[in-house]
Amino acid sequence: MTPNPAARWLFALVPLLAAGCATGPRQGWQKVGGPPQNVSGMAFVGTNSSSGAGPVEFLVVHDNKRPDEPHVSSVFFSYATGVSYRRLAWPENVAPPVDLESICPLPETPGSFLALTSAGRLLHLRYHGRGAGAEALEVLHESILPGLEQHPNLEGIAVQTFGGKTVAVWAERGDGDKPATLYWGAYDAVADTVTPQGRATVSVPYPSGRNTRHVTDLRLDGGGVVWGTAASDPGDEGPFESAVYALGSIHLEGDRIVFQPDRAPTRLWTARRKIEAIEFVPGRDGRVYFGSDDESAGGWLYVGRR
Repeated sequence: MTPNPAARWLFALVPLLAAGCATGPRQGWQKVGGPPQNVSGMAFVGTNSSSGAGPVEFLVVHDNKRPDEPHVSSVFFSYATGVSYRRLAWPENVAPPVDLESICPLPETPGSFLALTSAGRLLHLRYHGRGAGAEALEVLHESILPGLEQHPNLEGIAVQTFGGKTVAVWAERGDGDKPATLYWGAYDAVADTVTPQGRATVSVPYPSGRNTRHVTDLRLDGGGVVWGTAASDPGDEGPFESAVYALGSIHLEGDRIVFQPDRAPTRLWTARRKIEAIEFVPGRDGRVYFGSDDESAGGWLYVGRR
């Protein structure tokens, strides 16, 4: 019997998550900012060290609705100084997004990212770095994801390349008894479009109840494992609960993209915050990071490490 790739990667990641529960200098949850700086998605940009062990920079998206509020920010984290936050100016020639919920790096194209709103507006961003000032952020292309439900509540998107094919996964969050919907398809970097190939429902065992969002963010790793976060959101004051799961795995059968679900996903990690972002940082000192949107309590970043 062929081993389940998700199970193999699960055992690789569990020590990392467990180690991340220990506390130390600048470990644990670090505050990014007040409610306008809530973290609804995050994407790895790079480090300030050739070893990969220095301060880490992320692009963070915020689910704000008003044009004058922050939408994308640069966040640095270091164990010496904690969190450094800088709001990025939204390009004047593009309509500001409403309710950005997720962002992911595009593989093999440093500085390029896909950001997604809850309604399915997909934005291809180019980040030129903090040193670029007001011109740090550029929108290269925008589209609407095809094949969505009416009035969707999208919460996650992730992209990865396998055998020359670039695969995208994205999800509608679900709500209580209504499961999340996980979509997958091919991403065409030249046309900057996504072609759906399939969908599946996702229900997590925890959190549970009518305030459950079964998917709040996604990551697709190099081994094909689809990682998902889930959260309970009873209102602006909480209390919140979250969990992290390996939801299944992606593999290719010729030109066809196939999702193999984990029918009984294992809860890997929990938090009493509303986790809406997950990101893996590569390198010899590789870590997993989480971001939370705790509504009235603001945005937070968690650092786990091996």
